[in-house]
Amino acid sequence: MYQWFFRTLLLITFGLILWRGLGPYILLDYVHNLDKWAHGAAFFAMTACLDLGFAWRKRVKVGLALGFGLLLELVQILTPRHGPSLYDWLADALGIASYFALAWLSRQLWRRWQHRQA
Repeated sequence: MYQWFFRTLLLITFGLILWRGLGPYILLDYVHNLDKWAHGAAFFAMTACLDLGFAWRKRVKVGLALGFGLLLELVQILTPRHGPSLYDWLADALGIASYFALAWLSRQLWRRWQHRQA
């Protein structure tokens, strides 16, 4: 239906994640582990755009998102940043899992709502 919209948002999200992930930008830690929250939120949004933009199997979408996160962490070796972090990648994975859990829950609630309306 609106796949073009989510595909465009996916490209924008990829660009922002790459810009933020590979640049020399420091996220001020006003909130404890704000960097991990930012990883989770970014990969939640990216996975939502990936899921809504393409009709691929869920495991393909999860693999692409996890692979992108791993590649981003490995490419950070070439930057003046702190380098790859397992905890950053785990935060990415938690963002991905959170999206699919919330999508599943919303579908279940929608089905219950429809069943009660019938």
